[in-house]
Amino acid sequence: MICYTIGHSTRKLEEFIEIIKRYGIDCVMDVRDSPYAKNNYSKAFDREILEENVKRSGINYIYMGKELGSKKYELNLDMAIEDELFKKGIRKIVEGIKRGHSIVLLCSERNPFNCHRSILLGYALKSNGVEMEHIIDEDSSKTQMRIEEEIFITYEPVLKEDFIQLTLQDVLDNDNYDMISEKELKEKIIEEGYRRRFRGFGPV
Repeated sequence: MICYTIGHSTRKLEEFIEIIKRYGIDCVMDVRDSPYAKNNYSKAFDREILEENVKRSGINYIYMGKELGSKKYELNLDMAIEDELFKKGIRKIVEGIKRGHSIVLLCSERNPFNCHRSILLGYALKSNGVEMEHIIDEDSSKTQMRIEEEIFITYEPVLKEDFIQLTLQDVLDNDNYDMISEKELKEKIIEEGYRRRFRGFGPV
């Protein structure tokens, strides 16, 4: 299963529609907390205008900010993934993909690394067996694996020493142990990195 994401940023609406058509998208799920542009050059992405134009192009539009926006979860990843409304939103995506739909999650930020769609939603959907492809433009995209590499590069200098200290304490406390491998250490850093990255976001 695969799910796409995209940020409208400063694109023209016509460009946005052409890009998602190129990727074979048939359903736009809008995950913005507020589906209204904060500036004049993005007014074409206000909910009613966007919905009308997307549907005119033969593509479904669903607003999912209530379920999958970031604001209501106080930038707490664990709070979000345990929330029943959030789980319902994730199930809706998974069920849609299973029914054969090609779904793109829409937010405003162009770079997925700076948006909750790759951090909160990427984390949750990966846990549900969904591969993520974050569209940059018509010719380039990022996988969730690439996002995780960026998380690791960003947080490894901060977190590695902390995790090593915790591991050494485990060694001292337990006679039957295996030293943590580099792979396991990387996984721990990425896991905590998701949480720290999400805490750094404001509502979009």
